[in-house]
Amino acid sequence: MRVELAGREITDLEWRSEKSKEMFFYFLCNRRPLRKEEIVAALWPDLPDEKTTSAFHSNMYRLRKALYPEVIAKDSGRYILDPRSQFEFDVERFQELLAKAGSRPNGSEETISLMGQALALYSGPFAMDFYSEWAETLRWQLAEQHMSLLTTLATVFSDAKEYKRSADICQRILELDEYNEAAWYRLMSNYILSGQTEAARFCYKRYVQVLGSEDLGDDVPSFEELQRQIARGK
Repeated sequence: MRVELAGREITDLEWRSEKSKEMFFYFLCNRRPLRKEEIVAALWPDLPDEKTTSAFHSNMYRLRKALYPEVIAKDSGRYILDPRSQFEFDVERFQELLAKAGSRPNGSEETISLMGQALALYSGPFAMDFYSEWAETLRWQLAEQHMSLLTTLATVFSDAKEYKRSADICQRILELDEYNEAAWYRLMSNYILSGQTEAARFCYKRYVQVLGSEDLGDDVPSFEELQRQIARGK
């Protein structure tokens, strides 16, 4: 988790605590006026009531000190990010791009471009240093959106007969979830349809090895049968 102000990264020494940094990201993820009670409940759910006021104000002080005094404004007893400043947040940009892609025609060049831009922004799970429930929930939601994006792109590329690009995406899916059967089948299909039989055969052996032959049962065809099914367009 990195924060830059005027082109310079804010250091851990300047944050002085992980909670002041988390507080800033909580404001970034909630672009509305927040009551002190909401912030405390999100960041210190298990802290005794008599200690929450001190924790809140000390970390608010550190946050303002690390960035600038007016970064968190107060209006009518609620707190909000400085409305006079502009904040660029990659999570927001990622979700904006996905929303735009979802409103465009499936498979169009514009849609693929938007999805590609979104994919480039996702470099790993959100806020792994934050253990609060709000961060864990957002981390899971973003990971789900990322996986859905990968799956969609793999399908789009294979439908367009861009088998290498589809295979590359499938590999990325399997790096995250090696038990994803749909990704294994699409990867093998991409190799078979592009004439890379040996790569497909290696993939099939790895697929059986990962999932375990006993768990797969009798539903999985042999490699030769798989080739015939894919050739027939099944």
